[in-house]
Amino acid sequence: MEKQVMVKNIDQVARQRNFLLLLVIVSVFSVAALSLKLITTEAKVILAPGLNQEVWTSDKGVSISYLEETSAMYLPLLLDLTSDSIDWKKELLMNHVSQSDAKYMRLINEYFAASKEKYKRFSLSTHFAVKSFEVNQKELTVKAIGQLNSRFGERGLQNIPAVYGLSFEWRSGKLLLKEFVKLSKEAEELYDHEQN
Repeated sequence: MEKQVMVKNIDQVARQRNFLLLLVIVSVFSVAALSLKLITTEAKVILAPGLNQEVWTSDKGVSISYLEETSAMYLPLLLDLTSDSIDWKKELLMNHVSQSDAKYMRLINEYFAASKEKYKRFSLSTHFAVKSFEVNQKELTVKAIGQLNSRFGERGLQNIPAVYGLSFEWRSGKLLLKEFVKLSKEAEELYDHEQN
């Protein structure tokens, strides 16, 4: 009888050992699979500096505040210029220009090339002070209204009201700049009409 109990206990301990061994093997494979998944997963965390308000994104687009904050980051790269800073600001911005159509890159390149020549010739430096944004969330366009302050070397200072239009493209989880234009009164009305 004692022998049967001992055999039964040994059998029970062997089953428990086999169960624990199986659990360990499953755990090792699970940890290995999770480690492989973490190693191969590419996650991008985008933190925009100085956010003043909550922003959100989805598969279909972005919030109005996201458009405003992005415009507030791009405008200094486009308008707060000196002849020495143009190349550096162009290089920073070009990584954020849409490549879905070659004309977007070409237009931004032409803008910086023309600016570089003009800024050197007149010893020009500019700063754009934003007063407000008008955002069309559906079309991903922003109209920046403000004051363009220009300094011509040591000779003169000019402050004029100005309106600039920016249009964006939401592609692969990124908000990319498509176009940047200075809007005259007529162009502003046309721009508004095209966006509506």
